[in-house]
Amino acid sequence: MAQTVGRQKFGDRDNTIKYNFEEVSEERRNGYAWFGNWPEKLIQKDYPKWKKQYKIQ
Repeated sequence: MAQTVGRQKFGDRDNTIKYNFEEVSEERRNGYAWFGNWPEKLIQKDYPKWKKQYKIQ
């Protein structure tokens, strides 16, 4: 099995996994919001609280 941890992954309509955004079908590339800063609050605020709650270093 190929190492995929830390690599971007994109799902295409045919249920294939693409590792290069340019390989995703045009309909999928242009019809969805793939990139953004949505996890920023989670990483900055919620994740540290979760780590503390479960005593994770």
